[in-house]
Amino acid sequence: MKNKTRVGLDAIEQRRILRMEHPVDKLPVNPQCTEDCPITLDDLECALDQMTGEKYPAEAVLGWYEYVESELGVSTGLTRILEEYDDEAMAGSCPEREEDAIAITWLLMSDLDLNLAGAPGQTADQTRCISQALAFLKAFKQNRNLPREDWVYPDFMMEQIIIDLDDDDALERADDYHLDRFRTFVETLAAADNIPALHARCQGHLTGNAAFGRDIKAAGEDALGRPASA
Repeated sequence: MKNKTRVGLDAIEQRRILRMEHPVDKLPVNPQCTEDCPITLDDLECALDQMTGEKYPAEAVLGWYEYVESELGVSTGLTRILEEYDDEAMAGSCPEREEDAIAITWLLMSDLDLNLAGAPGQTADQTRCISQALAFLKAFKQNRNLPREDWVYPDFMMEQIIIDLDDDDALERADDYHLDRFRTFVETLAAADNIPALHARCQGHLTGNAAFGRDIKAAGEDALGRPASA
């Protein structure tokens, strides 16, 4: 049996692959990473900007994603970062550590295969999980220069936080910071007729809870779908 020739990849070439600067249809076969190349958030931002700006086919992006995870996971530290990431501890929050942000960005992109199954033939800029990953990454970078109370969250994260906290018992246990944030997120998304936000506000006004006082008239307006301009 003939041995397959291994293609050596130094840190420079690995970073080109991470940033999608290497053609995704010509990724080295049977690679051997000859040195470490720690992955950074800038690497992922470059890759996301590249795949959306050039409108890469989502199938090609999925191939790149699987290649990086399987062939460069150890040398870039991605495997370790994903193993150490605690998704339960980070639930409902924007992280402070760059490695946690890398893990979240990467895990958001993991829905590529599901997105493609539902809508084959998409380009990267049309793919929901790619848009979410890019929105999260940019919000994280913006938050590094802001106090915690001024952190910004992309719409999809605000919606998930609303869903997770839309429970009377959970709201009773929440501290002032999380209650204020919940109200802000609900009002922000309700103005855009977001269904989970309208539901949360409607329920709060209907029965009264820690976030919203009882207001039957307001509950009725939310149940009917209050116009965004109201």
